[in-house]
Amino acid sequence: DRSSPACFHVRAAMASGVTRKRLRGRDLRTPFRGVRVPVDRDVPARPEEAHRRRALEYAPRLAEGQAFCAATALALWGLPMPGRPEREPVHVNAVLGGFPPRVPGASGHRFAAEVRHLDGLPLVGPVDARLQCAAAGGALDELVIIGDAMTRRVEPFATVDELARAVEGAARRRGSKTLASALPLIRPRTDSPGETRLRLLIVRAGFPEPEVNVPVLDARGAFLGFGDLVFRDAGVAIEYEGGHHFDDIAQTRHDLDRLAAFERAGTRVLRTHSGTLTAPALFFADLRRLLALR
Repeated sequence: DRSSPACFHVRAAMASGVTRKRLRGRDLRTPFRGVRVPVDRDVPARPEEAHRRRALEYAPRLAEGQAFCAATALALWGLPMPGRPEREPVHVNAVLGGFPPRVPGASGHRFAAEVRHLDGLPLVGPVDARLQCAAAGGALDELVIIGDAMTRRVEPFATVDELARAVEGAARRRGSKTLASALPLIRPRTDSPGETRLRLLIVRAGFPEPEVNVPVLDARGAFLGFGDLVFRDAGVAIEYEGGHHFDDIAQTRHDLDRLAAFERAGTRVLRTHSGTLTAPALFFADLRRLLALR
């Protein structure tokens, strides 16, 4: 069960003999009406992690016929959330004749969607959650990012064909046009939202589209590693440095060795980071120069 055992509903506590005075203790906080959780000063650094914790804190309030949905379900599945995660309410779907919640900090919905379970928590599946985000006004690039993450290289949640069938089935729903526009922009095997954003940025700037996470080989055909975004004919690989590259020393060493092997084999490497996504001029100049060297 992914809900914290320290997170509990007031009714359950009182039924076990806990007094009202104890429930008003300063060592407890009230994330949602009727729920108590120990005061914790350890705030998750990533907004998605903070939202996931909010969902777990809401879990004691879930009634029969309710399940997490939309952006909250995506967060629980470990997928990117659209919009501003720190501003998102916890999204709860009413199914099987259940009633949507009416409590501050939560948003109730009525979607037709199959309920699944993840570590004891009821929630809609990733494909349905993406459709729900589109119906809520999800932007084109956000839906592409989520689609890329769902068809990722390692342990994908869906195939592009499965996403296409879902889009076809949602043709009459709100957001269907944006979903249809996002579909041809999805690229399986993508490892991070940053890679998706960078790929879209490159293509919209008029460059050829790079391949995503393709094997880089040496002259003898030996496998050297995967390149994040690769212009195979030009012999150029772009390496997107996400935050985890700097937090994990072992990962950093592995990446440095891999990129050095690329260079020795004749594949030129262009490294970049999240700052490129908002100020890409120098990156574009470097990419243009490398592609011209083919």
